[in-house]
Amino acid sequence: MAKRHVRLNLSNSIYIIVSSLTLAIILLDISSVFVLQGSGRIWVAVNKTINALGFALSPAVPFLIYFYIMPQKIVSKKNLALAIPLLLNLLISLLSCSTEWLFSVTDQNIYSRGPLSFLYVFICLFYFAIDIYVAARNHIQFKGENPFFFILLYSLPILGIVMQYYFKDVLVIWGCVSLMLLMYYVYSLEIQNGLDTLTKIKNRESFEQEMHYLLGPEKKDSTIFVFDLNNLKNNNDTLGHPLGDAMLITVARILDSCFKDIGNVYRIGGDEFCVICKAMNNLQAQNRLSLLQDTLTLENKKDHPYSLMLAHGFATSKKSSGFGIEETFSKADDLMYAYKAKTKALLSTNQINEIT
Repeated sequence: MAKRHVRLNLSNSIYIIVSSLTLAIILLDISSVFVLQGSGRIWVAVNKTINALGFALSPAVPFLIYFYIMPQKIVSKKNLALAIPLLLNLLISLLSCSTEWLFSVTDQNIYSRGPLSFLYVFICLFYFAIDIYVAARNHIQFKGENPFFFILLYSLPILGIVMQYYFKDVLVIWGCVSLMLLMYYVYSLEIQNGLDTLTKIKNRESFEQEMHYLLGPEKKDSTIFVFDLNNLKNNNDTLGHPLGDAMLITVARILDSCFKDIGNVYRIGGDEFCVICKAMNNLQAQNRLSLLQDTLTLENKKDHPYSLMLAHGFATSKKSSGFGIEETFSKADDLMYAYKAKTKALLSTNQINEIT
């Protein structure tokens, strides 16, 4: 499903690997139960092999989940150091077939935990704890979402590990991991459906959901900025659509960098963007627009075949006075178009003066 419905990149490829690895471990868990019913040297050897593989592969799942949460270069000094417990567990697991460090299987095919089984549990908990920390701190692709969801999500495997450690006949670890992966996959799809495919910021659907949410009488007042990218059509016609797409991507990146600390940025039309943030006064809003203009000026100094110009307007809701969020957006939109018309008139006047 992930391969069919989600754009394949490093993160999604890791997700597919983690899911496949989890399925393999679940099958090993199931096999270990059936193998215990056999007797003889062959069954003992199979039992040892299954347990060695299970112990060896298990910490690899939370280790790889780390890269799924925060995609980056896998080969680095930091990540090589992070892999040390994984490699240590791999070595101990394979050696346990003869040393019985993690597990033992008697000649009667009876399984029992070894004296170092706590080390395997500690390594798994170590990696899942890192996953929880990273999920809480680096939920950039889910901006605006409460990290509590991710903490709860990654706590499921930890709960399963603790339960199975104290109740060895209860096989719940990989059921918890599977549930976590499924929930994360569904949530990832929901988030991706709320993002604009070109600019990777929130789309019109997310904007309308947020507007509907803010309609509630108990919701606090908000400030809405509306932006329009000037000359996109002309650039598309003269320079080509790929360059027009590059302009939209750059504008989205700039808006996100200037407003992400106070609100959410949306692409609500072809060349129209919107920011919904906490209520601010006129001076605060103008300061934010000045920051935006400074950032655009720096961007326009780069070697681009185009110049980025944004028309803008903003307004703040006042529910106590009956000025709701829909009226706020309409006012901001009207002010943006008024600014756009004024800018066009000014440019036309300057062109006429230059000709004269």
